Amino acid sequence: MKKQYLKRLVAIGLISTSVLAVAPIKAFAAWKQDNVGWWYTEGNEYATGWRSINGEWYYFDGNGYMKTGWVQYQGKWYYLYSSGAMAKSTTIGSYSVDSNGAWIQKNDGTTGNTAATSSTNNGTINTSTNVDSESQKISGVSGIKFDDVTKIVFYDGRGGKSITIGDKEKVKEFMGYLDGYTIKKATNVEASDGYIHSAHFYINDKDVMDITFVNPIIINNNYYNAIKGELDTDKIDKYLKSIDSSYVTTSEWNDTYKNQ
Repeated sequence: MKKQYLKRLVAIGLISTSVLAVAPIKAFAAWKQDNVGWWYTEGNEYATGWRSINGEWYYFDGNGYMKTGWVQYQGKWYYLYSSGAMAKSTTIGSYSVDSNGAWIQKNDGTTGNTAATSSTNNGTINTSTNVDSESQKISGVSGIKFDDVTKIVFYDGRGGKSITIGDKEKVKEFMGYLDGYTIKKATNVEASDGYIHSAHFYINDKDVMDITFVNPIIINNNYYNAIKGELDTDKIDKYLKSIDSSYVTTSEWNDTYKNQ
């Protein structure tokens, strides 16, 4: 009886080993970030090339870093938002992309957008006239939907404490303020010596946009002039004060130094 039992255990062990060999345990996957950029782990490896993640397509270079902006792949151009997600069935500036994300060209070399008049040279995108050089909303530059933002973290350039906003209505309030801006890529930039307000914007736990509120405004390390809407330090101060009563506004800060 014991001999038959041992044979049964051996058989079960062999079957279990075979199953594991055919259907290995799925490797853990996760987003990672360093001072260079974002990458996506797949077990002990990192993703390269195109990957579909949670229903969105992303492109990773040979070093595994997520790409943004216009990228060329197998003779076609694709636009990747600042979140890394590929644009589909939409218009980026004056360039239209189809449901597969590929830039649409007509036979005459113009874009698929009937309202566009921009042309191309030998079928390649003229980056001097792409999305960043045209006046548009901040959401168009960043490539994120403002309604999707779930958290904002503000930083004080004077050395004060950071303030995290996670309340849905308060986040919506500030995104509405940002939506009032129309911006255009700045040229011949004279960088500001410092800042009072800067903020990082999150969708769940992913940092998808950062803005430094100076003139010109800095969005994801690029400079933009405000065509509509002006930098309103007082409005941002009041907003932060309504969230944290201990926040020191610009006027309070100035009064403190005047009395010293």
